[in-house]
Amino acid sequence: MKLVAEIWVALKPQSVTSLVALGTAYVQFAWKARGTGYGKTVPPDSWKLFFERLQQAREALEQAQSLPTKDPQLYSSLQTVARAQSWSRPQVDALLEQEMLMDPLYISFHIGRVILLLPNWGGKANEAEAFAQNLADQIGGDEGNFLYFRIASAMNCCYSNDQLSLSWERVKLGFAALERLYGSTNEQRNRMAFMAVRQKDSEFAQQLFTRIGNDWSNAVWRTKERFDNARAPVPASN
Repeated sequence: MKLVAEIWVALKPQSVTSLVALGTAYVQFAWKARGTGYGKTVPPDSWKLFFERLQQAREALEQAQSLPTKDPQLYSSLQTVARAQSWSRPQVDALLEQEMLMDPLYISFHIGRVILLLPNWGGKANEAEAFAQNLADQIGGDEGNFLYFRIASAMNCCYSNDQLSLSWERVKLGFAALERLYGSTNEQRNRMAFMAVRQKDSEFAQQLFTRIGNDWSNAVWRTKERFDNARAPVPASN
């Protein structure tokens, strides 16, 4: 069975968009073969399919990379391939340099880049945190703080396995910048409330819960019980 993106590439072989779509589809197809369980639970045949499809993804994305027209999503998909194929640090650094030249404000780049800089992906201790801070400083102003919030939201919210030791005060500045620049969505308010509870910032969390009301996010809290427990006022100490 052909993927829709394979038909698209056959019709438009010099289209960067079709090749990026194909590479991204192969990445998703690879993870479908692997499944979401722990590595030791994945059957050998599934691992074989996983790596075959990852290589197909890499070939399609590198073909797209050779074209004169560029697409920022290309690098986000390549980041996933880099993690799964355990690219060397020089290869990762070269990829990240190319990303920055493409679009320094493309948020998906930077979230993927932070993941690649974590110790369990070959980075050094505190390297990901330093990158987030330096990037926000480099961009500066509300946009820089907003980007810092987005990184925190992706890495420190909900049930992520990768937690960063980021500045909570700067995350709050980033959320305020989001509201000034674009306005916040209910999902973002739920994420910020989750992080506030995790940071034990009860006053700020209650301000957000007041705004959220009963419009809780299943993606953030998973169950109504967790949401209700989180928003219950903390008893005053005697």
